[in-house]
Amino acid sequence: MSDERRFRRIDAAGLDGIIEAERPPCDIRWGVILLAVLLCIAQAVLNRMCEHARTSVMLIATQISVIAFGFLAFLSLVVNPLLRRIRLIAPMSKAELLTVFAAMLVSGGISSYGLVDQLIPIIPAPYNPSWNLPQRGWDKSLIPHLNPQLFITDAAVIDAYRQGFQTSDGLWHRINWWAWAKPISLWMIFVALCYLMFYSLSSLLYDPWARREKLVFPLARMPEDLVPDDNAPPGSLPAIFRSPLFWVGFAGVLLLLSYNAVTAAQWIRGMEPLKMGLDQKFLISMLSNSIFKGIADAGRYPLMFVVVFTAIGVGFLLPLEISKSLWVYSVAALGMLMVAIWMLFGSSVRAFPSDFLAENNFVSSLGGGGLLAFAAILLGKLAAERWAAARARGGDRRQTTVAFLFELGWPGVGLLGSLVGAMAWLRWCGIGWVWSGLLMAIIVLVTVGIMRVVAEGGVYWFQIHTGPFHLAALAGGAKTIPGAVLGPLVVIYSVLFMDVKTFLAPSLLNGYKLQDDTRASRTRFHLTLVLSIAAAVIVSCVAMLWFIHIHGANRGPSWFYSSGPNFILNSAQRLASETLTEANRANGLFYLIGAAWVGLSVLARRWFFWWLHPIGFCMIANALMTTLWFSFFLGWLAKSVTGKYGGRHMYARVRPMFVGMIFGELLAALGWSLVAQALDLQTVAIDINRVMP
Repeated sequence: MSDERRFRRIDAAGLDGIIEAERPPCDIRWGVILLAVLLCIAQAVLNRMCEHARTSVMLIATQISVIAFGFLAFLSLVVNPLLRRIRLIAPMSKAELLTVFAAMLVSGGISSYGLVDQLIPIIPAPYNPSWNLPQRGWDKSLIPHLNPQLFITDAAVIDAYRQGFQTSDGLWHRINWWAWAKPISLWMIFVALCYLMFYSLSSLLYDPWARREKLVFPLARMPEDLVPDDNAPPGSLPAIFRSPLFWVGFAGVLLLLSYNAVTAAQWIRGMEPLKMGLDQKFLISMLSNSIFKGIADAGRYPLMFVVVFTAIGVGFLLPLEISKSLWVYSVAALGMLMVAIWMLFGSSVRAFPSDFLAENNFVSSLGGGGLLAFAAILLGKLAAERWAAARARGGDRRQTTVAFLFELGWPGVGLLGSLVGAMAWLRWCGIGWVWSGLLMAIIVLVTVGIMRVVAEGGVYWFQIHTGPFHLAALAGGAKTIPGAVLGPLVVIYSVLFMDVKTFLAPSLLNGYKLQDDTRASRTRFHLTLVLSIAAAVIVSCVAMLWFIHIHGANRGPSWFYSSGPNFILNSAQRLASETLTEANRANGLFYLIGAAWVGLSVLARRWFFWWLHPIGFCMIANALMTTLWFSFFLGWLAKSVTGKYGGRHMYARVRPMFVGMIFGELLAALGWSLVAQALDLQTVAIDINRVMP
């Protein structure tokens, strides 16, 4: 028998060197780095101004920063062509434009749900005399377990925050900055460690996902249509602008949404805004006398038909198997709820409550188990690939282990260091090492799952109904886990991980994609991102405290300054007490079923090309898919028809129209939000994160 020749595995580091040699990096000027940081600061201040106005506009409430797209369009379509004409300063290259955009994309959520909207209101909440009443039980079950150094205990500082000074005159000297600086600085240690964890995970996962699995990264590809092509001279207009269908999609959506804004502002008498979908009251009434009664009722998982043009465009850009999975599994989840109603487990979807902290119904339990299993499979696959590469170098088991650690490189060191550091910070807060480790392990799984969904599925809006406290509820809550652990962990968890609409980790991964596609200098690209994140954190905290001390938190947006902190602390008290004592074995079974189904799906897709992708099943844990599924269905339908009757050439011709639809909605959302802010038009609400038609 002839000897078989054994081929050596390609070293990932060597492959990177080959790629760099074939595609030399594009330099980024220091002035562009400064511009990126300044624009990130402007974005943070603008977002804080809009949130604190009476119109309470949310410009950054998803993975898509409307402000970042607006600034990119201005730089690419106005500033760059102007620089090309005057010839005093060289226009920005594609790499520089997308570096600026990436910095704004990554740092945008910090000024919103991603950090300050969750952190600042919780700092004065536990010791607020108006909230900490005896009947609530905080003093007995919760506050003794909190680290007082993380909160403001001075009643005078809390009162100034709640009431405000009603004027901006001398405000800088009237705010007790030192009282706020100490707890914020201590919280920032944990925040910085979590950001390092996100960065490390992004670096570990990007290469296998982008180069070996060839994921689409639809949200990272969208801004590339707003900049010139690689071979075009800097300052040129984007090639997509030469497509008439782009302008059809752009103008059609922009004019439609502008009509809605004008009629909502009552600038046109006797006209009503057009519904972007089926009115929910009409849908409930229509189904009230049918076998589908109760499926459209209020709740976390009702039947809804909402048209969001951004989601339609993203659905069209996705591979058919991905977009199909997203809407089919969403419909299947509605079907399961309908069957439960028919079997008299409840009269409507209201009977199956679920939330983003600790409560599950059977649908979100299935999706939660699937999401955790999917993330575990992805991490296991990554570890197996790195271990195989280490074994290929030869040597005994000890040498292979050392080679495996070298395979992980600095991202592995950063991930391990950030996890250990976060656990040490939690230990300082009174949480034991075991419970801290379990918390961080679950956070890593949920983070990896969301990163994959964004990179592969383009889902840009999240409210995930799975996490450590959902699993704690499965185990019996305070009966199994000490209340001294559960209570403070709820408060800590809420700052970064409870409401993940503008989660930083997926944006960082998209940033890696933008750097790779543009060949931007890695050192200066990531330096820009780090500086922009730091600037956004500082400016967002200062701006939020400034604006809220003018009128007071009592007059601010109710959820962020009143309802939200109360919900968190009441939930922490409930979980820390003996209120929740019985393990929810039924939901535990559904978690296991969901995990098993995802495992089966991953295996079945190796043999059956028609098997649904598991990404849609994982997303039934995302309550906001009830709003997005119909738009993803429309995008899938349009792409299916285009591909069936026109082929890939027709898809290439039609694609600009759907890109135009996306940019038309984003521009309308930005433009009309600023108009509403300037003219105090409280009835005008054009945004991409609407939950109703």
